[in-house]
Amino acid sequence: MTTPDGAHADQHPLGRHAAADDHLAQVLEESADGMLDDALDRLDLPDLIEDGEREAAIVAEFEAEADEQVEEDLREKYRQQVMSAIGGWSGMVITAVPPLVFVIVNTLAGLRPGIFAALGAGAAVALYRAVRKQPLQQAATGLAGVAFAAFIAWRTGEARGYFLVGIVTSFGYAAAFGISLIVRKPLVGYVWDFLEPSPRREVPWLREPILLRAYSWATFAGFLLFAARAAVQTSLFASDRTGWLAVARLGMGYPMYIAVLAFAFWVCRRAHRALEDQVEHDRELTVPGPL
Repeated sequence: MTTPDGAHADQHPLGRHAAADDHLAQVLEESADGMLDDALDRLDLPDLIEDGEREAAIVAEFEAEADEQVEEDLREKYRQQVMSAIGGWSGMVITAVPPLVFVIVNTLAGLRPGIFAALGAGAAVALYRAVRKQPLQQAATGLAGVAFAAFIAWRTGEARGYFLVGIVTSFGYAAAFGISLIVRKPLVGYVWDFLEPSPRREVPWLREPILLRAYSWATFAGFLLFAARAAVQTSLFASDRTGWLAVARLGMGYPMYIAVLAFAFWVCRRAHRALEDQVEHDRELTVPGPL
């Protein structure tokens, strides 16, 4: 082939440049292909797969430890809240002082001295809590409860009247827990969902069968606690066994309360973990896999 001036294409300057560019591109392509082949030859796919599996296992272990730490922190948080509400272990003990003082003094000296002794013990307990810088609400509430119970005993003229308020309160709580179960809106669900919302927040916990079942069991445990308190203490009240009323109030107080809380925590956390696993499984099904 010749150009308009009579020269061959490969002898023309533009033709020579084009041929050189094509040759250079071919050399670069062959070099890149060779480098890629060498890199692939040096890769050990089984080792890469093993390394990936090892890294995945490490990540899974780390996530499991993180979940366990979160659960432990949550358990400690609830434990601290409960212990703070009742004033710690010392609070559990000193709340039993006024009724015991009342029973003892009433037995030895009569109703009126027993009432004054209970009021004095209640004031001493409130002062003790204030000195220990516990919430003043606890001290005031405890003292008010002792004063009201003493007032009922004074008005009725009977020592057993001191325990009437606690019996009525137990009936009230039992009724509230029981009614919430009947209407399928367990009270524990409202409290727990406030402290730890459902993993699937767009769905109300009342529509989550797993959570509804767990909250119902926890609420039923609370119902049993207050119903048992009311039944036992009513029986003792009817038979005028004031001393045993004090024992029942102590024995069926914080020990059973803590046991019910522990059961509620176990069953509710178990339900939350099950729902979290279900949500994660559903999320994996919706995420498209590699093409």
